[in-house]
Amino acid sequence: MAAKNKDIVLGARWTAGFMTNFLAAAERAGVGFEELHRLGMDKEKGAALLAKLMQEVIAARPSRQQKAAPVAVAPAEICETCETSVSVFIDVNYDLSFEGRDAKLKLTYHNSSVVDANFKASDVLRSFEHGMAQREFKVYRPKRRISSEAVIALMKKDGFRPATARELLAYYVDQLLAQKFERWFLFVALGTVWLGCVVYLRLDPANRSLDLDTFDSDWYTDHEFLAVRESE
Repeated sequence: MAAKNKDIVLGARWTAGFMTNFLAAAERAGVGFEELHRLGMDKEKGAALLAKLMQEVIAARPSRQQKAAPVAVAPAEICETCETSVSVFIDVNYDLSFEGRDAKLKLTYHNSSVVDANFKASDVLRSFEHGMAQREFKVYRPKRRISSEAVIALMKKDGFRPATARELLAYYVDQLLAQKFERWFLFVALGTVWLGCVVYLRLDPANRSLDLDTFDSDWYTDHEFLAVRESE
């Protein structure tokens, strides 16, 4: 019960903070109530407006220097920063759309921004994301607070790179879909960045959610990062 209450409190804090930033972004962008109403009533115009406001929200976030600095990761200490899993090999179908995966994923929530229309842009889609390919996967679990850049540095040191959103979903279907979770986990794909955000899966006893968080977040021990062996 205590863990559930903690999740509720954290969720309420996040929602309050997001709505404050969101409404401030709308005001800066000159967006009135009628336009905000389109978010729920007009799918196409609402999506375009949401993308515009997301850019405003991200631009207004404090810089890394203004935030409390995460634990520094010196080269000699980097191996002590994360635990890693045993590697597994999985076939990835990069041509399968996000919408096409929904039937297999059995999600209770799918962020409406995580769609092919947003993730096929040239600055988001990686050059190797086409056709079928077998990939070697490994999971990195931080032992303390850490930044996205530090996690990626650790992966590169081991000859890996951060997984993309499509690779995250392929790993989920192959390795996690049939599992039952007694507490909540967040699996993050740092290899796909859209409007400053990355895709993550939240898995807990009651819910399976596909959602977004900002790349410049500070991550904690309840986050797990999927990595893929560098092949290019």
